[in-house]
Amino acid sequence: WTGQRRQSGFTAAARERVLLTALCDYLDRSQILLLELVNAKPANADLASERVRARDLVNENRLLRQTALRAGNAADAAVLEELERVLLDVANSPPDLPAQDLAALQQRIENDGLLFKVRVTGMDAQKKEENL
Repeated sequence: WTGQRRQSGFTAAARERVLLTALCDYLDRSQILLLELVNAKPANADLASERVRARDLVNENRLLRQTALRAGNAADAAVLEELERVLLDVANSPPDLPAQDLAALQQRIENDGLLFKVRVTGMDAQKKEENL
């Protein structure tokens, strides 16, 4: 009996609340990183700290994206997948990223509307969390 109780320790609403809280926090941190990248000056960009944070965010992104897919939330999963591609590019970039490469990354973030998508997804997750 205790084994069954441990497996079902949280209600579905509690699990969803935890997931939404984690997603909101993750998207806030991702948004900050994207803002820093978009506003970096290509001529003298030192992205060492951004690379480290991007690596951490990639690992977290994969878990959240897989969870969103299992929950049937294709829209969030799509935004997370798009975000993951940018995070991987940043995480795997050379320490001395050439100015034209940073400018191309900034243009890609802008053209894809990624910052906007991350912001909207975060606001939607926050509203869902408040309604639970």
